[in-house]
Amino acid sequence: LMDDRIEKLAKMLAFKWKYPEKDLDINAINNYWLELDFFRRENNRFSAMGQYSYLKLLGYKAYTKESLAARNRTKRKSDCLKEIAGKKIVSPEIMEILARINHERWAAYHYMQGIKKWDLHSFVPKKAKELCADLGVREDMDWNLIAELNMHAGMCSFEELPELDLELDKLNKGETGQTAEDFMATSENWQQPDGTKRKNSQAKTYSFIDLMQPVYYDKAGLCIVQDDPGH
Repeated sequence: LMDDRIEKLAKMLAFKWKYPEKDLDINAINNYWLELDFFRRENNRFSAMGQYSYLKLLGYKAYTKESLAARNRTKRKSDCLKEIAGKKIVSPEIMEILARINHERWAAYHYMQGIKKWDLHSFVPKKAKELCADLGVREDMDWNLIAELNMHAGMCSFEELPELDLELDKLNKGETGQTAEDFMATSENWQQPDGTKRKNSQAKTYSFIDLMQPVYYDKAGLCIVQDDPGH
């Protein structure tokens, strides 16, 4: 069920995904949201609903600041919910689980929108690049060919993501002779529970889960509280 919390969070997620290094500013967030088409807005709303589900699994809940204040005004002091501040709520071990779940959630949304899967064993990036060149749409290949071919290479298992990263890198930079492990060792990384690194597209999934922090919700006009089973 859509409500103001979903919309606020969807806008923040969209902006932070596009501009991970930029500070969150409500005007910038709203202005970027206006640039998005219906498909991308719905994608981010679906992502926001996913995050609310993950919060619930972890024993937390999100409120708008106004609704939390209104709720607490009607409760006894002992029943008031306190906003969690300055604390990461997702441990590295839970991050591993939620990253995989979130990738499946993302793929499910795209599947429901009729987006085709690029099968790993029949992945022909060179042919795709030629098709895009014929359409005159881009120089470098991207996994996201929804606009041109109604396909996305990321609709595979979580484990297959690094191998597809390697294929795309070979296509855009020339054959490197690297193995997937070599390529991952020099790519964008993300700390795993065992101290090793996740790379590239897997790292993006981890980054999305890492947005489940009070500091980001606060910028969206939301707050995270310990869940009260009675409400």
